[in-house]
Amino acid sequence: MTVTLPVLALRLLIAAASAQSPLGGPSTGPGSRPMGELSIHGLSRDLLESDRSERIFAIRELNRVARANLRLADGKIGREQTDEALSTLAGLDDLAAPACIQALRYPELVAGCATLLGRLETQAARGPLEQALLTETRRRPRRALEEAIEKIRSSPLSMLEEHL
Repeated sequence: MTVTLPVLALRLLIAAASAQSPLGGPSTGPGSRPMGELSIHGLSRDLLESDRSERIFAIRELNRVARANLRLADGKIGREQTDEALSTLAGLDDLAAPACIQALRYPELVAGCATLLGRLETQAARGPLEQALLTETRRRPRRALEEAIEKIRSSPLSMLEEHL
C-alpha cells in the first residue's frame, strides 16, 4: 500500500491535533490544563472557582502532595529534602487550607477537604469541620470529618493551647 504525501500530512495533522489541548499544550487531565499550572496556588483556586470535575481533581492532587511531603518532612531538619517538604506543607497550610475551609460547601469536596485539613492539622479548620459534621449525613464524609477533627484536637499545637 502506497501512502501519498497529502494522506501522510493529513494523518500527521490529525495525530498532532489530538495530542494537543485547547490551550496548545499536552493534555494532562480535567480541563486539559498544562502541567505548569498544577501549582498549590492554582489547585487551591480550582477548589473554589472551577467546575465539579476540576474541583475533585484539585483536592485529590492537593492530598497527594500533602501525603508525599508529610513523609519527607519526617526527616532530619537541615536536609534539603526535608526543608523543601516543610516549605511545601507551609504553602499548603497558607493557600490550600483556607480554600478547603470554604470548599466544605461543595458536597463532593467534604471528605477530601476534611482529609487535607486533618493531615495539615489546621487549627482554624476545627470549627468549620465541626459545623460541617452537624449537617453531614453520608458515611464516608462523616468519617473523614470525625478523623480530621480528632487529628486537629490531638495535635501538639492544640494540646498546648488547651493548657494555656
